[in-house]
Amino acid sequence: MKVENVKLNRVSTTMTVRNKNSGNSFKDSLLDAEGEFDRERFKRIMEDIDKKSQELKKTLDIKNLMEYKELVRNFLKEALSAFATSKKDYLDYRGRHKIYVIIEEVNEKLNKLTEDFMEKERDTIETLRKIDEIRGLLVDIYD
Repeated sequence: MKVENVKLNRVSTTMTVRNKNSGNSFKDSLLDAEGEFDRERFKRIMEDIDKKSQELKKTLDIKNLMEYKELVRNFLKEALSAFATSKKDYLDYRGRHKIYVIIEEVNEKLNKLTEDFMEKERDTIETLRKIDEIRGLLVDIYD
């Protein structure tokens, strides 16, 4: 009788059973807490932006405009940072990350706001330039 070599592959019969909630509960709790912190932080930043936008509506000047733009930029930085750490992929219909599309749109609107402000101020700047020219001519007469 001839005996053939037989190789047995042993299969481990031990299985690790994980409770669906046990492994992820800490992670989920951490993400929930982080999300709540982000929401609160964004809420505070939005309140600051709202206050500044009201000031800007009352007094449209370069100082308020620059402070408003800075607040918006800070909000966008925070949003981008939160987006990067959450690793969530929200895509628009073209397959682009939604947050980048929104940031691009906000930047365009901020640039348009600045252009509109400068266009409005151009008349004021021209008036101030003429006043300075008149003053210069009066000084020439005086000297």
